[in-house]
Amino acid sequence: MIELLSRIYLALHLFVFRRRKARSVKFPMRVVSIGNLSMGGTGKTPLVAYLAQKSSKLNPMVVLRGYGGTSSGLVSDGQRVVSNFDQAGDEAMLLAQISGLRVAAGSDRAHLIRTYGDSAKIIFLDDAFQNPSIQRDVDLVLIDASLAPQSLRVLPGGKFRENVDALERANAVLLTRADSPHASAWISKLRVRFPRLPVFQSVHEFAGLSPLVQRAGNAGSVKKQKTKPGLPKQASAFCGIGNPRAFFEMLTRAGIDLKRRRDFGDHHRYSSREVNEFVQGTGPWITTEKDAVRLRAIELDEAILKSIWIARLSLRITVGEKTFLKLVLGNSLKAKNRARPGANQR
Repeated sequence: MIELLSRIYLALHLFVFRRRKARSVKFPMRVVSIGNLSMGGTGKTPLVAYLAQKSSKLNPMVVLRGYGGTSSGLVSDGQRVVSNFDQAGDEAMLLAQISGLRVAAGSDRAHLIRTYGDSAKIIFLDDAFQNPSIQRDVDLVLIDASLAPQSLRVLPGGKFRENVDALERANAVLLTRADSPHASAWISKLRVRFPRLPVFQSVHEFAGLSPLVQRAGNAGSVKKQKTKPGLPKQASAFCGIGNPRAFFEMLTRAGIDLKRRRDFGDHHRYSSREVNEFVQGTGPWITTEKDAVRLRAIELDEAILKSIWIARLSLRITVGEKTFLKLVLGNSLKAKNRARPGANQR
């Protein structure tokens, strides 16, 4: 029964995909799609932050759906945040904290680019691999290498939106968490199935802890938060993200003995009562930067706020970084309108 439902789902997806592609819109600036085969948990947000830094001279703009948001529009103009969590969602608000990065969220991405992206030389489409309504120069697909290739199951029997065959329309694959034992299996699988498809590798690195409580004037930038000196030998951790296991493992690799672990659904909306109850008297607790966005949107007791710390992480390309950046950013710094091999041909 599940197999039948998966075939029906894929057929419907293909129908919608073709309709969107037939009406796709082209923009003059470079457009890069950063997507998944899965429902999430691959680490797109750290990658977008990494690419925003590498393309800072191009006045980059990120356009995303804004999961959980209630409105459409500009989230950050690159200098200040002009939206909030309820309006834009957690991912958009997290990206909006990156200085110099313009962020817009909403269902009509073409409208957002027309309205807010005129001065951008490069647009990053967050989670757009399954939505071809905007033509792109590069379709980059992230695969979480901490998951075994044989675990791939298409909805509704699994968490994947498409099977591996969909990579035929990708320009490159980036394996995230490539320090996993399953990374070699993914590389072998992709080389056999797509011998000409560039496959890059990356890892998520623990970059220390920051307080959930922010001092006055620090609300707009994660970089301004002070890092807690040293790490606790013992702590508890909680999160509501796509791959909680990878988060907990990152903390244990950093040398933190986790006494308790609480995982919630991806994009979980915490309530004040819920957090106050499970955190009470059992700190310190460590959570993710994305969870912190949601926590700051609710009222919490002062003692609870002080007992929660944010684990910061960064993404590092471990194999082929120069080639990866050339493929993604192209020659945008010198000639943004120059034709590129493979662009808009898939």
